[in-house]
Amino acid sequence: MGFRKVAGLAGIGFVVLLVGSFLMYGSPPSTAAKPDEIAKYVADTDSFLLGGLAGILGAALMIPWVAGFVIPFAESDRARGEGFALMIAGSTLVACAAIGTALALLATLGLRTEELDGPTVRVLWDASNVAYSFSILLVVPAAGATALAVLKHGLMPRWFGYLSGVAALLGLSAIPGFVATGDAAMLLLFGFVGMLVWVLASSVLMVRGGAVAK
Repeated sequence: MGFRKVAGLAGIGFVVLLVGSFLMYGSPPSTAAKPDEIAKYVADTDSFLLGGLAGILGAALMIPWVAGFVIPFAESDRARGEGFALMIAGSTLVACAAIGTALALLATLGLRTEELDGPTVRVLWDASNVAYSFSILLVVPAAGATALAVLKHGLMPRWFGYLSGVAALLGLSAIPGFVATGDAAMLLLFGFVGMLVWVLASSVLMVRGGAVAK
């Protein structure tokens, strides 16, 4: 089995683990929740830490995924003097770091809730939400660069180029996570779903050998 197929399997693993992590977390409080409500959530959710671990492992799988995903883009860039591969890889790796940061902050809340005062709980909760929003926002340059390269050079099936464009637009739903509170900030779920569908579709293509540089 070639490296690119293994990378595709890693991408599928990422999607499975992120979905599992999301389900384990259950229904979290809104970004406007009071510290005691946040503390109760992280303390009463039995699978909270397991969900965080699944998410961190999933983020780690994005490293081999993006290494395999950008191969045709890197080959095309070398021939044409472009930088799509760097934009895709750079944005994805920073997004992985942001996801890991968000989950690490949540893990800190879960492990040390009883030791933390209200303001500290609030700061950690807000910081995790900002890091998570940032990771989703980075789908915009990653998927956007993919869409441009695919539609311009035919590096992958054309439908995937359009799907990448939709994923990039959905990534903009993360913006309210920086400036809004309450239900408005939850709009980033659209970006989260878009990211998962984008990664899953690309991973299936990689496993099936449907993405070849031209």
